[in-house]
Amino acid sequence: MNAAIPTKIHLGIYGICVQNGKVLMIQKGRGPYKGLLDLPGGRIEPGETFEQALHREFDEETGAKVLNYKP
Repeated sequence: MNAAIPTKIHLGIYGICVQNGKVLMIQKGRGPYKGLLDLPGGRIEPGETFEQALHREFDEETGAKVLNYKP
């Protein structure tokens, strides 16, 4: 069985923030998973590095600043 190769690839980045034994989650505001919990993250914009995208997504979705980044 041959699988079709997708013509579009959607690349996203998500981060895990653990503090005091708790994991930071967001509640999806739209789309098919609206209302469900997810990790902060999303689409990488053209020209962004993974680290830049992660910092931007955390700021946009939580208001938190990434201070300690480990790939």
